[in-house]
Amino acid sequence: MFELNLSEIEALKNEPEAKSIEHRVSQLEENSRYIVEAINSINYSLASVASSVALLAEQLNSKGGEI
Repeated sequence: MFELNLSEIEALKNEPEAKSIEHRVSQLEENSRYIVEAINSINYSLASVASSVALLAEQLNSKGGEI
């Protein structure tokens, strides 16, 4: 079995490769937040468009299909 003590773990965390991976993970987390915000914005816009289309369809139907 492979075992590390606490000082060995801390030493590994300070390796340049570990720092690089940690930085990249941080960037990916930040990017994912922007993606979620964009998706939420798109969903809001689509809901608004759907609502407008439903309102227009209702108005069109109330006029017997004439614009």
